[in-house]
Amino acid sequence: MAELQPGADDTLRAAGQPDPNVPGRALEPGQRVDRYIILERLASGGMGEIYSAYDPQLDRKVALKLMRADVLSTMGTRVGRASLLAEAKALARLNHPNVVAVHDVGEVGEEIFIAMELVEGDVLSDWLLDGPRSPAEILQAFKMAGRGLAAAHAVGLVHRDFKPLNVIVGHDGRARVLDFGLARAAAAAAPAPVPDGPNAKAPARSPGLEATLIALSGTPAYMAPEQLRREPADARTDQFAFAVSLHEALHGFRPFFGDTAGEILEAIQHGLGPLPPKSPVPPWIHALLARALSFDRAARFPDMGALLEALERDPTARRRQRWRAVGVALAAAAVVAGAVVARSTAQQRCAPPGSRWAGTWDGARRAGVQEAFERTGRPFARAASDAVEHAMDRYRADWLGMHEAACLATLNGAQPRDVLEMRTDCLDRRLAYAKVLVERLAAADGTVVENAARAVEDLQPLSDCADEQALRAGAAWPLEASRRGEVEAVRAQLASARALYAVGSVTAALEMLATAAARARATGYLPLVADAEILLAHVHARLFQWPEAISAAHRAAGAAQETGQLDLAVQMWTQLVRWTAGRGEDSSIWSTYAEALLRRLSGDTRMRWASLRRAQASAANHARQYQKGLALAQESLALVEQAPGQHPLEMSQAVGGIAMSAWYLGDLDTAVAAERRGLELGRQALGTAHPNYVQHLIDLAGLLVERGDWEEALRLVTEAEAIVRKGVPAGNPWLTTVTQYHALALAHLEVERGASPGAESLARAELESLERSAGRDDAWAVSLSVVLGEVLRIHGRCAEALPIFQRAVDVLSRNAVTAEEQWDLAEARGKLGACLLATGHPGRARAELQPSMQWFEDNGTRNSLRGEAQYLLAQAQWQTGDRAAARANAAAAR
Repeated sequence: MAELQPGADDTLRAAGQPDPNVPGRALEPGQRVDRYIILERLASGGMGEIYSAYDPQLDRKVALKLMRADVLSTMGTRVGRASLLAEAKALARLNHPNVVAVHDVGEVGEEIFIAMELVEGDVLSDWLLDGPRSPAEILQAFKMAGRGLAAAHAVGLVHRDFKPLNVIVGHDGRARVLDFGLARAAAAAAPAPVPDGPNAKAPARSPGLEATLIALSGTPAYMAPEQLRREPADARTDQFAFAVSLHEALHGFRPFFGDTAGEILEAIQHGLGPLPPKSPVPPWIHALLARALSFDRAARFPDMGALLEALERDPTARRRQRWRAVGVALAAAAVVAGAVVARSTAQQRCAPPGSRWAGTWDGARRAGVQEAFERTGRPFARAASDAVEHAMDRYRADWLGMHEAACLATLNGAQPRDVLEMRTDCLDRRLAYAKVLVERLAAADGTVVENAARAVEDLQPLSDCADEQALRAGAAWPLEASRRGEVEAVRAQLASARALYAVGSVTAALEMLATAAARARATGYLPLVADAEILLAHVHARLFQWPEAISAAHRAAGAAQETGQLDLAVQMWTQLVRWTAGRGEDSSIWSTYAEALLRRLSGDTRMRWASLRRAQASAANHARQYQKGLALAQESLALVEQAPGQHPLEMSQAVGGIAMSAWYLGDLDTAVAAERRGLELGRQALGTAHPNYVQHLIDLAGLLVERGDWEEALRLVTEAEAIVRKGVPAGNPWLTTVTQYHALALAHLEVERGASPGAESLARAELESLERSAGRDDAWAVSLSVVLGEVLRIHGRCAEALPIFQRAVDVLSRNAVTAEEQWDLAEARGKLGACLLATGHPGRARAELQPSMQWFEDNGTRNSLRGEAQYLLAQAQWQTGDRAAARANAAAAR
């Protein structure tokens, strides 16, 4: 530790650094806070930064928490700060094995620091995800945390913010609670009180998901009713948060859902729901949690000690011995009686089912679908009908095999008769949807043909019908006879809407869903509500209606979890990862939810993990963590390859994710290799005329253009253009993209070969057509104009390209909002700067090239656009006399 002895801060000052003893910003190793020397940053949160630090006075490492300046500033008076300091000092006097020890607390200027015991381990939320945890293991960890809470309560301290993130499980297996009392600062930072009453709504601000994020991703999700109403907290408030956390750890989801504080309050007032069937959680623990989660704090346990004492007593242990002998005798009698009833029920359920596929998928239907596809005249119709035939044949065979297996298991006495009923009901619903979908396929138009392969690949999985745990979860919501007719009618309506969505008639699907979803909610039957909200979320997403899609996904996940349909909940959390990340929001909590539930699912979950990893890869790319995105996309592909069955379209999406991350990283060889595989997968799955295959042609051609492989790029883009011009109208984005790459590849080859500029004519003709149909300011028209300017630049005609680039920059500067539009602006600025430099305007060139290069650098992009902008900027800096900056940028660009 000699290099960290006093004197390091003097070196920093001499180098012109700000005063390193002042917290409130990211600190570097060697800087000081009071007597503590910073080693490294460990974590960052809403309350402040946490560092490992060295205490030279006592020669030990500590965890140093620095309270954020903006949080402290909201406390207003010194009274609030003094209260926080007093609580921290009181905690420093508490010595308990299940509380992280506070060694020191103090102020440096206007800042507050807390020096704590440095524990090697994981926060409880991560510990729970590290591997399968039995209820006994989970209970043991929470008992330790509960003892820490009880010890703090005994000396008058209330935590106010207990949650799994505020418990750390050391490598020694001991759980310790941390961050006592700091919720008071967070409460002071809140902008306004929550309206009173169970139906009160938290104030909403645009964008509309803020209330949802507050309710589900932050501390309020663990708050007791009195905290949500901004009433004083006490030890029983911590008890409520403890019970919410324990419920979440045992079940994989929290006990109460809501998009706003008012909705959570209302859910709490209704009380804890019933224990899900087949749950590994003992009923007596569920009953204790129900009491600890009472809306009225007086109805909870008198203190944490009483709750912990109740958790130590297993009321079933004494009964197990007493009833063991009686149970043996009863079981023997039940086997005889049950076998007779089960066989009778099984014989009724297991009549030969093959005839039930007549009219759904048989010879006549197969021929009808093929004829309907061919009538559309689409060049890929035969390949699409072959894909449908292959998938439907396999689905029918799998359905019949599962039906037979369910029947044999019951007839042989290996499966209870109620499980047979649940399995055959599930299979019947799958068959009903397959029938509706095939009817849509048999009336195909061009859009249906285009979407057919994906529609049949996304048929509802039959594996769900073999998952006894999921089936029993659904059976826990029995359907009253009086509601059965309405529920079945809504199910049929949802099946029709789902089929419309699957074959690409998305607007029609939404119109049907508007009625069906309302009818589903009116039934109050939560399994049906979950189905409706899931479909509604997907339809809104396909129409790019993101606030509506995300809101429906939240409702769907809540309903699915409440009914124990964890697989459906996983699907929704996975979609939320993808959709929220695409809108620039933090998606990490939805990843955590999906992973937690996935670990609780039985059966083969590799495809579910693959889908989640692909969503996480997309989120990492949006967060500019491209190396992480590449690793996740590669993991997704490996999982799909390992999963049983053939999934060419899933593989195709996974390799597309690999190509995207590699391109961002500037690894064009990896990107090209991935896209080559994607192209082959598309060809195998859909033939060479399908739009998905064309997309792979375009993507690969674009990478080859960037890598300088003009000959192959031109060959691919010419093939793509021939396919696209047969099936899409002028002005279609695909045709525009094809024209862009065609023109660029052709222009480079023309320069190499000394040929006349045919690329210019190609680009101008498509641009004029697009501007007539969509307007000059249309995003695709502007993008194509930049390509025209680039073609002129390649041919050495920058004077003509300048006004084209300038107009593109002007339009994009006004309109660029999304990351993709900002990318286009940075690219256009780089092209404008290049032509300004070539025409003798280095000062103006520098003004365009600097923000272009900076945007690519800030976004972690290492492709040729950034390299070229940086190299040209170096030239502009050299010509304007800034030689040092020019040398640095030239070296970096190289």
